[in-house]
Amino acid sequence: MNPDYAAAQSRIWNLLQEQQTNARRVRENRDQLARLEAEQKQLAGRRVTFEQLTRNAARQTSLYENSRVAEIQAETARRTRLPNLKILDEAQVPGAPISPNLKLNLALALALGGLLALALALLAEYFFPRRLSDVAEDPLLALPQVGGVPVLGSVPTAALPALSSGRPSLELLGARAEDALREIGYTLAHREPGQPAPVALFVGTRSDDSTASLAACLTALLLQDGLRVTLVDADRASPRLHRAFGKPDAPGLAEALAGKSVAALLHRTDGGGFRFLAAGDPDDPTPLTEVGLRRVLGELASTEQTDLVVVTGPSVWNARAVSPLEKAAGGMVLIASADVPAEESVARARRLLSNGETPRIHGVIVGERPALPAVGDVL
Repeated sequence: MNPDYAAAQSRIWNLLQEQQTNARRVRENRDQLARLEAEQKQLAGRRVTFEQLTRNAARQTSLYENSRVAEIQAETARRTRLPNLKILDEAQVPGAPISPNLKLNLALALALGGLLALALALLAEYFFPRRLSDVAEDPLLALPQVGGVPVLGSVPTAALPALSSGRPSLELLGARAEDALREIGYTLAHREPGQPAPVALFVGTRSDDSTASLAACLTALLLQDGLRVTLVDADRASPRLHRAFGKPDAPGLAEALAGKSVAALLHRTDGGGFRFLAAGDPDDPTPLTEVGLRRVLGELASTEQTDLVVVTGPSVWNARAVSPLEKAAGGMVLIASADVPAEESVARARRLLSNGETPRIHGVIVGERPALPAVGDVL
């Protein structure tokens, strides 16, 4: 019952256990040491063998190189002992100079010239694939140009009164303006058989109603002549064309870009020959992207229900909205103001829309002082 005695007994027991553990570890270490010594003896023997083989290989290599050098020296000595061998020939002046071979030079010139002409033709065909027949069939190439852009015509594009609904006649246009617009319309509607309907993007240099009025007058004239026209209002910030129909500006292009059916958003009149797509909700967050616009415009142009797709966009100053429209439509028609020379308008449009690539301007319509009637007075 003495606590000191019990503690002493516990310490003795622990010491005995520790002594047994240490003895076991000593035996294990001795066994491991014996194994390592045996392996060291084996490695020592192998190292001696390896060193002997290395020395033998070096000696054999040296003997081979010496024999090879001796063989080369013997062959050289044999050849140099020949009586007709001359290491160096004395320099001599030629007695008869060699004259140029005219026939050979002409043949080489013709062959090299033909190869060069073929290479240039292939490069021209690769970088300029347009054929002469294509140039002759392109109606825009025969028109006069301003700043490298074909002039489609000259029509009045001055500021217009507020748009209103209604369908008066086109007599207010005047015969001259009517003929100019009709010529522009037929030029833009030209296409090859089997191709989709052309898509013409109208972009003006002014932020008024002139671009929308011109597009509406052009559409009315083409409809009057029996052509099928699809009119699209792509100026989502300031929609105008919907006023001529007494319709709201939504739903329309914004909803089509969001994924809704384009056919369900179209307004149809004149027996289906005229189709109109409004701008859509101005508060719709769907962005104007090139991919989305290509899908919508491609759907409008790929059907057999139209001969021309006319798209009205914002002024060229809103380059951020015009750029995807220009790329999706494959080009644009610039409506130049009567207050600024056409060359300056083309240069400004190119400068504003140039963002790593040159904008495609199909043509320019030069403005005149007389004003067009309002869209509501046309349709």
